[in-house]
Amino acid sequence: PVDCIHWTSAAQLSLLEDEMRRAERVN
Repeated sequence: PVDCIHWTSAAQLSLLEDEMRRAERVN
């Protein structure tokens, strides 16, 4: 369970980073 949660959090962080980069490009 811990590994699964850790992987999920990492995936979410990567997605957030992509969204932030896209937002910066748009703005």
